[in-house]
Amino acid sequence: MFLAENIPSMGYSTYSVKPEKNKTISKSTLKANRFLLENEFFGVRIDSLTGCVAGIIDKQNNQEVLDRASIGNLIQIIDDFGDSEGFLGSPEGDFESYKDGSYVRWTGNTSNVRDYTDIELIENGPVRTTIQIKRKFQLARFIQRVYLYPGIDRID
Repeated sequence: MFLAENIPSMGYSTYSVKPEKNKTISKSTLKANRFLLENEFFGVRIDSLTGCVAGIIDKQNNQEVLDRASIGNLIQIIDDFGDSEGFLGSPEGDFESYKDGSYVRWTGNTSNVRDYTDIELIENGPVRTTIQIKRKFQLARFIQRVYLYPGIDRID
């Protein structure tokens, strides 16, 4: 794995892989364990009880980015009584369905998927570090991955 750099927005670049003798590998800025990812831009803290992102430190501005009452990467299951076009009644009132003229009302019921079945540090190399969170809700299964790269001020 490598970081492709200087790729034109409307073009491409070609890379070749070939061995180099006596090449020293530069030290990575990445640090990680099962509940923490860090690069030179961010520190991402995962809650050990829920598997959700509990905090994001912006190292450039020395401040917490995620509000204390907020939860990152929370999966919400929302009751959907809409039609195939995605029309859904609002909590404020009903609307007429385009299909059969019947009224549909959104109940506003949501379920937060806060439990996880597994959290694992699946990558911890010089190019990328990744935490994987597995969750389940009834018959559904979810896999979330949080990625950090050195030199890139973005959390994927």
